[in-house]
Amino acid sequence: MTRLEPGERDVAMVFQDLALFPHLTVGENVAFGLRARRVADVEIAAAVARAAEMLGLGDLLARRPAELSGGERQRVALARAVVRKPSVFLMDEPLSNLDAEMRTRMRAEIRTLQRALNVTTVYVTHDQLEAMTLGDRIVLLRGGRVVQAGTPVQLYDEPATPFAARFFGSPAMNLFPARTLGDGEGSLGVRPERIRLVGEGDGRLAGTVELVEPAGPDALVHVRAHELTFVVKTPRRVAPRAGDATGLDFSDDDIHRFADPA
Repeated sequence: MTRLEPGERDVAMVFQDLALFPHLTVGENVAFGLRARRVADVEIAAAVARAAEMLGLGDLLARRPAELSGGERQRVALARAVVRKPSVFLMDEPLSNLDAEMRTRMRAEIRTLQRALNVTTVYVTHDQLEAMTLGDRIVLLRGGRVVQAGTPVQLYDEPATPFAARFFGSPAMNLFPARTLGDGEGSLGVRPERIRLVGEGDGRLAGTVELVEPAGPDALVHVRAHELTFVVKTPRRVAPRAGDATGLDFSDDDIHRFADPA
């Protein structure tokens, strides 16, 4: 694309700050790109109507952006991109300025829209949950370099580096420095949901509960064992209390090994 002039790229973009024209109505904002390309008025009206119906903007076409909620403005930006019928959508953190509830709703709407349009979409985000739920394929970048690329399941189940392991998953993977014969410094990791709390004296490690964080139906249990702190995700109804002695157990298959330090 970089070798093509902007008008030849056929890419529709949704910006982080939405970049709506405040003096134009919703309908005029949606139609702006088509008018700039001198599309016939009849075609513009039909395209705007289709996009408005698809994104639930039918009753808002005469309003201006200042009269809309954050979610409604987001839909206008999406509609402006949709009417283009581009070869590629580029979305630059389009949900970052919305509150948590609206982000969840819009995330589902964008996924539904993308599947309906069946157009390649490049979606930029710092939110690992957005990446996992929206992406068919994820490219994880750090400092402008590719750390790992693959499906959401691959990046979660088979992280290539400690950075990838920490980035995907909430809470993050437990990571600890390790030394292996012949390989030098490295690290080991195990995900909080793969560790089981067992009775005192049982399991692979013995520890003491330092902190219990309620997290809806679950609890995040911080356990100190062998001068290391493990976070364990467990059902809240069976969570221990701070100060309790406990055992930690996990299988060899649950351990991730990395050549890089944690």
